[in-house]
Order: sequence, then C-alpha cells, then structure tokens
Amino acid sequence: MLRPGPGGGLLDALTAPTRPAVRPLPGRVRLSGSLLEAASEATLKSSAPRVLVLTLEDDYWHPSLGETAEGSPPLAAAAQLIAGFASLNASRPVPSSYPWAAAEGMTDAEAEAAAAAWCAAPDWRRPTSALRPVGRAASALEVEVDCGRGWNGVARRYLEQRHLRLVSNQTLELVLPPLPSYAIDSPETITVAVPAAALASGADLALAPAFTISADVGTAALDGSLLGALNIATLKTRAHTLTIRAFNDIFVSTLGEAGDAATAELLAFFESEQSEPDGWNARILPTLTSVTRVSDTQVDVLVPRASAYYSISEPETLSIQLPASAMLSEQPVPTLNPQSLIIQADPGTATLSGSLLEAEEGVLVSGSSRYLLLIELKDGAAFVADDRLSGAAVLRSVRSLQGEPSGWNAVVLPALLARQAAVGDVVQRQSDTRVSVTIHEAIGGYAIGLGLGLGSGSG
Repeated sequence: MLRPGPGGGLLDALTAPTRPAVRPLPGRVRLSGSLLEAASEATLKSSAPRVLVLTLEDDYWHPSLGETAEGSPPLAAAAQLIAGFASLNASRPVPSSYPWAAAEGMTDAEAEAAAAAWCAAPDWRRPTSALRPVGRAASALEVEVDCGRGWNGVARRYLEQRHLRLVSNQTLELVLPPLPSYAIDSPETITVAVPAAALASGADLALAPAFTISADVGTAALDGSLLGALNIATLKTRAHTLTIRAFNDIFVSTLGEAGDAATAELLAFFESEQSEPDGWNARILPTLTSVTRVSDTQVDVLVPRASAYYSISEPETLSIQLPASAMLSEQPVPTLNPQSLIIQADPGTATLSGSLLEAEEGVLVSGSSRYLLLIELKDGAAFVADDRLSGAAVLRSVRSLQGEPSGWNAVVLPALLARQAAVGDVVQRQSDTRVSVTIHEAIGGYAIGLGLGLGSGSG
C-alpha cells in the first residue's frame, strides 16, 4: 500500500500477507438407540435402562469424554453435553423438597430463574450454599423450589458424566437410568444441543436434533344425573348432566369454548350405535352443544330435555371415548367406566288372541285341530328382525299362571320347544308387532284340574 514518508512523500511498502484461516465444516449428530424405539413416559419409568446413541458425522468426540467412568473428576465437556439435553416444553412444575434461601431484594423473575437453574443442574453441580445473586446477602426466608417432573426436573437431575459411554471417536452412548418419578401431562420434546467443548473440532454443530417422549394413556369415569335417566320417559322429563372425570391425564384448556374443534370431536363420540328415525342420533345428538370444563380433570356435558318425538323400539348403546384432541397427553382415552351407556326403550304392552284361548283340554290331547295364539305388541313396542327373533324366547315368555304337574308349563311348553328346535314352524313373525304360536299336533299327557290361564312376558 502507499503511505506518507517522514517528509510527507509517498513510499511504497508491502504489508505482510494475511494467513487465511481454514475452519472445519460443521458436523452433525444422528440419534438412534433403544430409547427412541419406545420413547414413552412408561418406558422412562420402567426398571430397564434405555440407551440413546449419538453418532457424529464430519466430526469427532472430544477424547476427554472417554474418561467419564464413575469416580472420574468432573469434566466440563461432559457437563455441557448433559446440559444440552433439554426439554422444549417442560411439564407443569410441582413442589420439590429441595429448599433454598432466597436472596434479600431478589425479584420474582430472578428467583424463578435461579430455581429453574437449580432444578436443571445435576446434583453434583448444585451449590450447597444459599442461592443468591453475587453481592447480595441471604435472608432468613426459606422457600421451596418448584421442580417439574418432566425431563428438566427429573432426567437432568439424575444424569451425570458416568452415564456417558464413548464407544468410538464418532459414537457416544447416553445410558439413561430408570426414572420412576418421571411424569408428564403432554408429549415432551427433547433437543440435543451438542456443545463445541464436546467436539474435537471445537465448532458448534449445524443442527440440534430432537426426539419426543409420549405421555401415558389415561382413563376416565362417567358420572352425573344422566346415568340415572337411561330410559325414554326420564329423558323426556328434564335436562341431565354427564360428568366425565379424567385420571392420569388432563383436559385441554380450550375444551368447551365456542368453535373449539376438540369440543366438536368430543361430542361426536356421543353417537348411538343404533340409528332409528326418531332415536338418539336424530333427536338428541344434534342438541348436544354445551360442554363445561370444570377443572383440569372434570368436564360436564349438558344433555337437554328430549323432545316428545324421541322414540326407540329397542335399546340404544352409546360407546363413549375421549379423542386425543381433547386430552393434554394427545392420546385418545378408550377406557371409560362404565364403557357404554344403554338407553332402554319404553316397555310397551302385549295382547293375546287366537283359537288357542278357546281350546279345551281334550282337544289339545287328541290333536284333532291346529290351534293358534297371536301375540300383538302395542304402545310403540316391536319385535326384533326375523333373523334375530328367537322362537324359543317367545315360547318361554308364554307361561301358565298355575304350576300343575301335567299342565302347560310341564307338558305343552317342552313339546313346543322341542318342535321349534327340530322343525322351526311353531313361532312365526308376521309383522313388526305380531307373532304367531301354532300347535300342530296332539300334546299327550296334558291334563289340568283348573282352567288354563296364560300370560306373556319378556323371555
């Protein structure tokens, strides 16, 4: 370059050339191992240790990481590497039994930051003296630190450099011990930020990979006035409430809010397995709109008073489940107690008619004629479809009010049951509301001392 000389003239001078610095390209780390094969809350709680394998590409582990056996002096590289395993969404904190002395004049933000750092640090790195900013005196006030029960509050508290195992210059294993106190409400994402101090190159990695630990599946129980109103008549009297209580899980905070997608999905699970024209799905399901989140573990669903048009001919079954979108764990809850709700149809009434009601004892014994008994249902009751109708059940529902040794129950009914099983022509379904019972042949041994009185009941 040109520079002025002592007399103001320009002198040619050459500057020493700058030596170019060659920096290594940043490497990357790949995750594998048994921990990722079953990364769940239950897995971390189990007695078997799990292994997370960290494999480097375009870089090597710092040689000091091979000196992490139990009893080795603390290594900065190991400590920074363990600190790099951090949760992005730590679970809700719970009171911890580790007290510390607050510093006089410490703000709430400072106290929270100090507590978080204390919870996250491994035991051997925690200060034994009172936590306080430098230059501030400790006060006599004792408080409890809130340490979460997730990764930051449990795993990082237990992990030490002895849990690291250098397999080769590019492969390192983190052996995770059993963590019985680990508990999360929602899936927890763990990032793996490998510090430059843990790498031979001394350069930070380009990316920090992550893995997710799923929360355990919860259970739920059903309660409320609806459980005592599972019949048409009671549902038509007034509105009822179905209470859902969650165990080992939490309802999402938005449940019950207007336009909430999780609320709509929850109500969709209240569908009946049957679908009659005026049944639950047609008359009641569209009216279910009110969901109240009473607490983290309780939700109330309002079931409005059923309209006069609600009518079913057979029981309706509601098999309720809690969708994943409604739960903080993001796991569906398929197990409820009770597992299903069965709404009973109105019982209806039945009438009897036919030539059998006027038959005499001697005629039945001789078999000189066929006799017919018609059973007709009233008040909205109906027989099941022909392929589901049990002739034996119909016959057993027709019983004598007396119990004579040679009467209907002892002689006629067994004979009709035997023919129905063999030929299948005793009971015939004539319509949704009418069934016929035919006596085709003589009934030997039938003898009564009093007039026969028949009754038809459920069977």
